[in-house]
Amino acid sequence: MAWRLLVVAWPVERRRNDAFWLPVFFRTSATDWLSEHPGDDREGWTGDDTVRLAKELQAHGVDLLDVSSGGMVPDAKVPTAPGYQVPFATRVREEVGLPTGAVGLVREL
Repeated sequence: MAWRLLVVAWPVERRRNDAFWLPVFFRTSATDWLSEHPGDDREGWTGDDTVRLAKELQAHGVDLLDVSSGGMVPDAKVPTAPGYQVPFATRVREEVGLPTGAVGLVREL
């Protein structure tokens, strides 16, 4: 899992105790947009999977989850609109308590 790479590459103890501390941001795709479309029987990555991943990453010292979506399945139907990925970031922040960022057609704050 992704957190193993994080722990090996930059252990929490080192990041928290070094004089030169840097936060760790982790970027993930919140969904591959397969499960969101009725009629597409392929199993894929969902918002529930992202929440579970966020809990693991937080437990291993990730400071912020940067939430994107799509791009993993070339023929997936992605319903782009202004701020369309913000709900995924909001869900992680509210359910996990991990600070998040959202990307993709964010046009106003």
